[in-house]
Amino acid sequence: MRESHIMKIHYLTALLAVALVIVHVMVRVVQGFSDSLLFDNVVANYQFIPYAILLEAILVL
Repeated sequence: MRESHIMKIHYLTALLAVALVIVHVMVRVVQGFSDSLLFDNVVANYQFIPYAILLEAILVL
């Protein structure tokens, strides 16, 4: 694979990671930061499968 293709993949991955972090921050802003730190809300985040997948994708990327 040529270096230009590798760099395109690298940039695309970076943009995807930034987009996922933006979604995560927007969820925190909408919910309220102090409310998002409550234990019940943290547990609810991981019980909501799409959001749990988003958090795992942020960790992987």
